[in-house]
Amino acid sequence: MMKRFTPFLFACAVALLLIRCDDDEASSPPKSSFTVDKTSGLANDTEFTFVVEQVSAGDISLLPYGTERPNLGGIRITNFKDGKATVTFKYEEVGTFEAVVVTNNHTADGESVKSTFSDPKTVTITSDRKEISDFTFEKSTSTVIDQDARTITIVVPYGTDVTALKAKFAVSAFTTVTVGSTAQTSDGTTNNFTNPVVYTVKSNDGTSVNYTVTVNVTPVEQTFELKGATGKVLAGDLKDKVFTGAVDNDNHTIVLYGPAGTPATAFDEISLNYEMAGKFAYLKFDNKKLKQDTEFDLNPAAATVEAYSQDSLGAGGTQDYMVYGTDAPKLNFSFPSLVPSVEGTVDGFTTTLKVLKIAGTEFSTDAWIEELPAGVTASVEDLEYQDVNGSWVPFSPGDEVDYTKNVNFRLPVMDSRLDGGVTYWAMYKVSVLYLQ
Repeated sequence: MMKRFTPFLFACAVALLLIRCDDDEASSPPKSSFTVDKTSGLANDTEFTFVVEQVSAGDISLLPYGTERPNLGGIRITNFKDGKATVTFKYEEVGTFEAVVVTNNHTADGESVKSTFSDPKTVTITSDRKEISDFTFEKSTSTVIDQDARTITIVVPYGTDVTALKAKFAVSAFTTVTVGSTAQTSDGTTNNFTNPVVYTVKSNDGTSVNYTVTVNVTPVEQTFELKGATGKVLAGDLKDKVFTGAVDNDNHTIVLYGPAGTPATAFDEISLNYEMAGKFAYLKFDNKKLKQDTEFDLNPAAATVEAYSQDSLGAGGTQDYMVYGTDAPKLNFSFPSLVPSVEGTVDGFTTTLKVLKIAGTEFSTDAWIEELPAGVTASVEDLEYQDVNGSWVPFSPGDEVDYTKNVNFRLPVMDSRLDGGVTYWAMYKVSVLYLQ
């Protein structure tokens, strides 16, 4: 059999083999010989076959990397047949190595060791691997490497100066990387990526490939739309009450609405929280970037805020939004198919319903406007609800609605008190608690 030494143990063994001993100690073993079927090959690829001659010695080992690289280990040979042993081996390191077979004898106590080395055979190992496996910049957001086409496409944020970017890359071992005649160091060499840049990767065996690196800058966001808004009352009896905001990006309005009967004074001191559709978009108020929770006075007049896209200079455009405060119709629901009948509890814009689980999750629903503020026009004939797929569908009295989850309803409201007439969607929710 053949046993591989670990690098540490092998280093110790070689040190012992090289110890000079007195003649009255261990006897010098005879010199072995060997053949190898190749004198060159590729690291981690080419398999070499060594045939080692058996001699009378305590131990016989093959040192593929020679005595100059003891840390790389060796192979102890014990499975000789007809005076020879065959060893197959793949080199993992690149370089030129003087492979040898070493024989040694040692005394029983191991204090005396004598060694004899065979004539060496030169083996040259190269590598043909030449891949870029990773490529990034400090603030890059994505990298796509096509190994077949030898292309690298990398995305950087809007505003990035591509004329002086320092790439951090990973390449195959034993390679060199250049751009033109300039050697490249990962995270060390700066290049201009205004146009595609060609990286040449040269392997240890002298062959090379070219990778074309293209840098794409994320375009400036052109959107200044809002995703949503809420208002929080800051003073009075309704202090800390949060009102829903209805955003209309077509007509550029934000309506903060409370339940029917909400006093106008609730909007004397109210904060605005908002979320923009664009990742880098923002609002301005009074020529300053609008912070969350900024206080407004929306009674009796509306406030004007200005929406900006990503570019602070407004390259994507700007848009004024009017911010209003008002009260919305009170909507109520009944559920005729439930026996016994069950009445929901209305709190603002949420109707909570307690139902026995045995009743199932789908039941007929009726809706009506219980309170309509003066100057407001709305009709349940225009009511819509959100189905299980998230789509808005028209509601008709008696519709079977699936209440497996809370269901949202929306009602178009025209409020003539707001600048002579502003239309918005008021949102309502039916929440069902299932009892055992």
